[in-house]
This record gives sequence, C-alpha cells and structure tokens, in this order.
Amino acid sequence: MIDSLTTIFFESVKSINSGGISYWGIVLSSFGGAFFVFIFVKISEFLSNSSKINQKHFEALSHLQFILNEQLDNISGNIYNINELTKQFQEANKNGTILISPNRPKEILFEGSILLDLNNSELVNELFSYKVKLKRYNSDIKSINSLIEFYLIAFQNKLLDSSIYMTNLEICIKYFGEINKANKVLLDLAKTNLSRVRTRLKKDRPINLGKINIFIKGRKTEKNFKQEVKSEKKALEKEIDEVTTKSEKFIKELGIK
Repeated sequence: MIDSLTTIFFESVKSINSGGISYWGIVLSSFGGAFFVFIFVKISEFLSNSSKINQKHFEALSHLQFILNEQLDNISGNIYNINELTKQFQEANKNGTILISPNRPKEILFEGSILLDLNNSELVNELFSYKVKLKRYNSDIKSINSLIEFYLIAFQNKLLDSSIYMTNLEICIKYFGEINKANKVLLDLAKTNLSRVRTRLKKDRPINLGKINIFIKGRKTEKNFKQEVKSEKKALEKEIDEVTTKSEKFIKELGIK
C-alpha cells in the first residue's frame, strides 16, 4: 500500500515537471520575492528615519547658533549695565543725590527642550551643564533685582528715607559686582559653546540622496574636534572684535557718548 502511494506521488511530481511547471521553483520564487520586499521596506524605513533624525539635529544646531549669539549679546549687555549702574551710584553718592536707574542686568534664558533633538551626547552634556549654570545665575539676578525694586517702592512710598535707600542700593550693587565676575566666565563659556555648535554645523550637514539622508550624522565626536573648536573660537572672537570696532566707529560718528 505504501509503495503504491509513493509511486503515485512521484508520478504526480513527474507529470507537473513534464508540463513545464516546477512546484518548488514556484514556492522558492514566492518566498524570495516576499523576502526582498521585506528587506526593501526595512531599508526604506531606516533611510526615512535617518533623514528625520539628521534634519532635526541640524535644525536644532541652527537654532542653537541663533540662541547662543543672542546670549553673547545679552551677557555683554549685562556687563555694561552693571558697570554703568556702579558708575551712576558712585556719582550720585558723591553728589549727595538719589539714584533711580534703568540699568540692571537681565536673566539669560535658555529653553532646554531643544537639546532633545541633538544626536551628539557630548555636546548635549556640555550645553546642559551650561544651562544649569545659567539657571543659578538667573536666580541671583532675579533676587537682587527684586530687592532693588522692593527698596525703590518703599522709598517712593516714604517707608524708607533716602539714606537707608541708598545704603541698601549700595549693598545690591556690590552683589552685582560679584555677578559681573560670573558674567565674564559665562561670556567665555557661551563663546566656547557657540564654537562647538558652529563646528558641528559644518560637520553634520546631512548627506542627501534625493530627499533621503543616507547616514545618521553627529553622533560621533571626532578626535580632532577640540582643536577645531579652538580654531573656530578664534575665528568667532575675530568676528566679534570686527563688529565691536565697526559699532564704536558708528557711535563715534553719531557723536554719542
């Protein structure tokens, strides 16, 4: 019985093959086609995802470049405001007058959510550390400004006489003097971080194949990266000096002291 069934099976296969049809060829062809479709879909997904990752990373770097440039200007403005406030107080104290001045340092804001779009963990760590320093700095600025406002309102409402108001204002200005030391440190740190971002922008521009980015960029920090950042920082400081010189020349031509 078994021999008869075996004979029938092989005769059936022979008849299929004799008719020009390969059963196993059909099976393997179907499997191979499905397999290559699967591989193609996965490659397409990878390229699409890498494109999105690269784009978000590059856009975050571009945004950070703008933010850090703005912060450089704001920190420089805080240094100027504290120096001016100190001079104004010394002059008012010397002349026996009361000082009410608009020159006060401002908080330097930094929205940290942008760091979530960056690929490079080392850059994220550097910027997060910078953000923490700014948070402490802003807390001090806010506290001293609030004290000055409190004393000013008390003076205006005749709850403090002029001598007590000026004494308290002097204490606040001395605190600002200490903050000015932090300003110089923050200014240098902002320059360094801006140089890091500018260097990464040059390195991490997406490589395009049509509309798809081939490689995920920015994750690796190169061995020569620190040296490139130093060179970029020198270029940045040169640009700042050139802009400052042009501004001073323009102000001088306007006759503004």
